[in-house]
Amino acid sequence: MRAEDGEAVRHAKRAAKAIGLKPSTLSSNGGLDPNWFVKYGLPTVTIGAGQYEIHTVNEYVDQPEFANGCRLAVAIATLEG
Repeated sequence: MRAEDGEAVRHAKRAAKAIGLKPSTLSSNGGLDPNWFVKYGLPTVTIGAGQYEIHTVNEYVDQPEFANGCRLAVAIATLEG
């Protein structure tokens, strides 16, 4: 099974659509916490929260995107099914 076909991803996509967002997926082999969760058998996803130029002196957060990330986190946690 492809990672984007997993139940955690399908649930996150449903939650995004439920709040009017257009979900998209990409794969990351970076040091994201969810990569470790998945490695040890806990399916999960990472959601974008408006971060740009991460880990540089120019790092910033786009506030409207951050707000959407927060809305999405709540929708993921509360959406049934």
